[in-house]
Amino acid sequence: MSVVDLNADLGESFGAYKIGCDEALLQIVSSANIACGFHGGDPDVMDQTIKAALKNSVRMGAHPGFKDLAGFGRRVIRGDSPEQIGRMILYQIGAFQALSAANGAKMAYVKLHGALSNIAMVEPEIATGFVEAFARLETGLPIMVMPNSALSRACATADIPVINEVFADRAYMPDGTLVPRSADNAVIHDEEQAINGVHRMLDHQCITAFDGTQINTPIDSICIHGDHPQALSLAQNLRASLEKNGVTISAGLAAKI
Repeated sequence: MSVVDLNADLGESFGAYKIGCDEALLQIVSSANIACGFHGGDPDVMDQTIKAALKNSVRMGAHPGFKDLAGFGRRVIRGDSPEQIGRMILYQIGAFQALSAANGAKMAYVKLHGALSNIAMVEPEIATGFVEAFARLETGLPIMVMPNSALSRACATADIPVINEVFADRAYMPDGTLVPRSADNAVIHDEEQAINGVHRMLDHQCITAFDGTQINTPIDSICIHGDHPQALSLAQNLRASLEKNGVTISAGLAAKI
């Protein structure tokens, strides 16, 4: 594989709370998933992140999640119907679209955050509710998804293009989902392990679960979580390693259905 996108979850600071090192990461990544104020971010942070992404010519996507600042959007919140969840997502996308337009920028895609993403990847009703809501915007834009998931299948049914994503800093279950963050091995902290894992994924177009199970996987984009304690170092060294091995980092990939 000679070209791949490198993305990070950014704009997740809010109020007096600083999360991540966005400005530095925006000089390394090619795509930024920008929080929309529910799990992280606020109007000021969103505006600042959009401006910084523009300055660095980084592609931008809306990154909506559960309304859960206290839990950083990583707690599953039940009770809403798929239709209500769809409207909750549209509300956040609208905020991102407004601030993007005010800065002369455009939303390029949408990527769900945290627990909301996790359930959309395995629960068809939630995935379909999101996709149907997003389709109402008639943007023609892609959704960033985990391959072989309920969300990727819902996108295919609705002819919504996708960006297939894998994670540099997370471990996988044998079914292709992410290891729950409650488990000790959920987050990969060893930088060399993470970088070698990305090379294996790109070389073989598959993910390898913690138990050795391999799952064939189309790959368009690699994610580094902006709140990872070694996010900046990992992003710098991963990009350098990929480029040393002839891989170009670019968001200019054709979205796939």
